[in-house]
This record gives sequence, C-alpha cells and structure tokens, in this order.
Amino acid sequence: MSTSLNSTAINSTNSAPYLTSDRTELAPLCNAQQDTRGLRIVISCLTVFTVLVSMALMTQLHRGDYQVVPHGSVVSDNSECSAAGVAVMKKGGSAVDAVISTLFCLSVVSPHLVGIGGGGYMLVYDQRKRSIVGCLDFQASLGNSNSSIGVPGFVAGLYQAHKSFGKLPWSSLLNAAIEMAGTEFIVSASLQAALSRAADRKELKDLLMSGHNFQLVSTLQTLALNGSDELYSGSLSSQLTQFVNAEDLAKYRVLSDNCVETTIGHYKVAVAGSNSGGPTLLSLLLKINQTLAGDNPILTVASSLRETPAVSKPYSSGVNVVAVDHNDIYVSAVCGLGSVLGSLELTSGGYVMNDMMAFSSTRGGREESRPDTLATPVVATQTGSACGNRIVMGASDMRDAAQLLVELLRPVGKPESDNWLSTVSDYPRARLLHSKVLLEDHMPRLDDHQVAELGALNLTVNSTPGPYPTLNIIHKFGDTVTAVADSRGDGAPASF
Repeated sequence: MSTSLNSTAINSTNSAPYLTSDRTELAPLCNAQQDTRGLRIVISCLTVFTVLVSMALMTQLHRGDYQVVPHGSVVSDNSECSAAGVAVMKKGGSAVDAVISTLFCLSVVSPHLVGIGGGGYMLVYDQRKRSIVGCLDFQASLGNSNSSIGVPGFVAGLYQAHKSFGKLPWSSLLNAAIEMAGTEFIVSASLQAALSRAADRKELKDLLMSGHNFQLVSTLQTLALNGSDELYSGSLSSQLTQFVNAEDLAKYRVLSDNCVETTIGHYKVAVAGSNSGGPTLLSLLLKINQTLAGDNPILTVASSLRETPAVSKPYSSGVNVVAVDHNDIYVSAVCGLGSVLGSLELTSGGYVMNDMMAFSSTRGGREESRPDTLATPVVATQTGSACGNRIVMGASDMRDAAQLLVELLRPVGKPESDNWLSTVSDYPRARLLHSKVLLEDHMPRLDDHQVAELGALNLTVNSTPGPYPTLNIIHKFGDTVTAVADSRGDGAPASF
C-alpha cells in the first residue's frame, strides 16, 4: 500500500548559493579545467569513467568502502533511508534535500533514536567557497517548563534547512517516510533491544514493534501538505501540548550562525557552536594536536579528557546522516531524542517525545534555552588544497567523534589504502565516563597491551553491552568519494 503524496503542495523557494543561475549542477571541483580541451579529454574521461565503474562494481556494496566519482552520496544507519536520500538527489534535489528525506525516513525505522519529538544540529559546508554556508541549531528548547521534555525542534529545523537550501518541493521529501510508515518495514535489532527495556510501556512497545505506524502516516501527511507551522501552531499542536506549554511551542525558533571552526594540524575543522559538543571537541583536538596520537585512540582521548567537565556528562543517543553532492556541498546532521526512547512518552501522532532537558544544566525561565549536550556535526577539510582530504561526519557525543578524528586527521595526501576509511571506522571505541573506560564488545578489540595502558592511567576498564553509537563517514579526495556506514549499525552508503 502506497500512501506517498505528490510534490505539488509546498515548494519553499531559496537562493541556494551553490547552484548556477538555471539551478543546475556545477562542473566537478577538481576537474573543472577540463571542460574545453576537446576530443582528447572526452576520450580520457570515457577511459577514466570505465575504470571507475569497474572499481565501483568490485567494491563492497553493503557498508563500504564505496568508491566512485558520483553525483551524490548519502550515508545513514538504514540502507533504505540512504537510498531514499539518493533518490531525492537523482530527481534534482540538493544534498540538504537528501538529508531531510533520510532523516524523516529514519524517524520511521529508528523511532527510539530520532523523530518529530526530538531535535538536532545541521552543518552545511561549501567547499568551493571554503566556508560554512549553513548552521542550524534545532535542538529541543526548554521554554518555561521544569520538565525533562523540551519543545521539539526536529520539524522546524528541517523545514528551515529546506527553505534555505532545498530544491525539490518540501512535500516530496516526506514521501519515502510516509510510504515506509504505511507499509511493512523491518524492525531493527537496535529497536528491538531498546523496546526490551521498556516492557512496562505496552502501548509504546506494541506500536513500535508492529512494523508500521499509521498514526505517524497521518502526522507526516499533514506536515507534507502544510509545513512545519502545522505542528507548532496548527492542527497538530495538540499532539504536543500534553507535554509542553502551548505558548513555548508557538514561540519555538531555529537558531542559526552558531557554528565554529579552527585549524588543527593540516585541517580546518568546522563544528556546531555553543550548547553542542563542538567547542569541546575542538579544544580537545587542539590539546592532542596529533603529537600525542599513538596506536590507541581510546588512550589518547581518555588521557586528554581527564579532569575536564565533558568526561562527567551523561551520553545522549541519536543518529547522524551525512551527504555530499556534485556541487561540493557537504552536509552533516546529528539528531536525537536524548536518551534511547527519549522520555518514553508516546504522542497521539505516533512518535516519541524527547528527554533532552535531562541533559541540561539550565532550568526554566530563559527563552530559547538549549540543552548543553555533546552532540555535533563535523566537516574537516585539508588546508592548502581544495582537492585534498575532506571528511564529513557527526556524532551524538563528541567523545566518540574524537576517537575517530585523531586517526582521520592524520593523512596529508591521498590515503595509501583503499579500505583505509572502513579500517579507521572499525577501530575499537569506548564510552569515557568519569574514571571509567567502557569498551565496546565489537571487533576488532584492544589487545592486552592497550588495555594495560589504560589501567596504568588509573582508569577502570570494563565492557559495555550494545547497541553502540554509530558514526557514518564520507571522505573525499579529488573528485572521488568514499562512503562508509559504521559496522556497529545496520546502515549502508548509497551513491549515484
């Protein structure tokens, strides 16, 4: 049964800076000079294309490394949702359009981690301008309540992103989510594990384990037709006023121009700004500055985090979606509900409310207060070369991101190994909390010597059960893209 809508309802207009006057794609960044070299270049391009297609067909198609010179790539924790994002780009959508579609799709299949009841951050980077062109903070807002449930910003943030950077009609970006919610979808192992811990929430468990969500279908259809205002001040607002103040709901605003960037070694690293994990991540990486990095990223990060406030903060959960398009626009979004399954409160619209304010040291009275989480999107670009290494990723907690970035920021030229990115993605990671190191039971594991190094720092080393946070990555060198979905999840990259 298909319940998707056509794309005639809403089409937010914009002046996206990375398009030509007729809103078509620009030439590839690193081969732009080849456009006028005649037949010899045509023959060379055909040869290169043949080689690249052959290479792409031989690479691993499930999680990466997916190497190709594509029009666009998307990576998320669900292969169908990544494919939905790429389908949007195939129809002429931007990388931001693709991320929006992918996130709405994830709100259906991963409702324990992300959805209408949550919030997040988005960073949009234009490599041709070598600058941040979009920075959105649509995290849950506290308003005047003392509840752990904040005013959700997920829909408002994605709608604002579409107004600024979208190309396709807004309604078309929700089609994949609407269709998936109205038909049978596979309940992931991650969702099953989360719901096993909510046995006393029968209504919640029954709905989310069913493999379809007709309540959410109706909510998404209304949002597709009428836009985000319908949730904050229209017919859908009654779904939320049981949990948040109606006045706070109507006043919710997306914050922008809040991202920061700095140079770390050979890279310029851009992250979300205040109230996110971005500034703490930059401070940590500057402290490490590659000089302390050895063969044990967990040790490197754990030793540098000691005695900092970040090491005592609870971990939040969520998803990250990354995308690049042919115009060298890089998009990273990190969204979540706070805890797994958020507040455990199910709305009449078929989605779970957040508990983001449980992660905040701020309480009540200050308009647009945001929780001070450690989540952040990340875009890192090699300095001195527009065609050098570029990394697009994100994390629900910067402590996880740091363990990856101490390795990802090493190369100053083309990585030597074709499977370098998936190797780094698979490196052991751990939750770093107070004086504890909680190792993932994920292959490969730290060897005995590396574990002993952690013990020598007077850190208590234990294991922690899954499911584990996923960090999806897109790497670009020249015009070649390598996309990897974290093997800790069920995702896959998609490209065309």
